[in-house]
Amino acid sequence: MTDENDSLRHGGTTLPQDVQLKAAADSVRLRAVWDAEKRRHGSKVSQKAMALEWGVNPSNITQYLNGHIKLNTEARLRFARYLGKPLLEIWPDFEFADIAPGELPPEALLIAAMWAMLPEASRRAVSDLIRSLSGLSTAT
Repeated sequence: MTDENDSLRHGGTTLPQDVQLKAAADSVRLRAVWDAEKRRHGSKVSQKAMALEWGVNPSNITQYLNGHIKLNTEARLRFARYLGKPLLEIWPDFEFADIAPGELPPEALLIAAMWAMLPEASRRAVSDLIRSLSGLSTAT
């Protein structure tokens, strides 16, 4: 895991409180979506199966679901894809939440992962590029 996640995992206070609160809200939302899908599909939704698909230890999935590891772009996309849910349900404030994770080609995923780190002024051009790579029309 990245250093970005370590402060949450170890209960550190290096992240500003508003970032920690947002991370907590993100994990609560993810947990609610996970639990709903688990109730709907039973054993087809399992931390062990997702961990195998992702190539990580099942405890990593548990840590994301419990908010001990901050959700990054890759994790959000992987959870959405695994659960078969629109990204909007897991990450409602993401610019590309209306695009199903399976619709994003690898190069668009890479750019989308970096989108959240861009200055606001650059996001529109990058948004148009991602939508173009995905074969979707750009926002007007």
